[in-house]
Amino acid sequence: EGGTQAIPYSVENAVEGVSIAATTDAEDWLSISTEKPRIIEITAEAYEGAEARTATVVGSYTGAEDVVREHLLFLSSSM
Repeated sequence: EGGTQAIPYSVENAVEGVSIAATTDAEDWLSISTEKPRIIEITAEAYEGAEARTATVVGSYTGAEDVVREHLLFLSSSM
């Protein structure tokens, strides 16, 4: 089965009209939403494989350093 994880974030000295962007190296099975305030929400599609999957998510905000979350772990529903 799939699942959703929330990655909280904050921006110091935020600029009105500028929002965070998020990307992943696992676009084929992981979707990202930045619609909720101060949350990057990531949702994994269902997976029946034998091994856990990992992904990296990068949060970007204009004028700030990127924030990288590596090796996010998603377990198989058959584990």
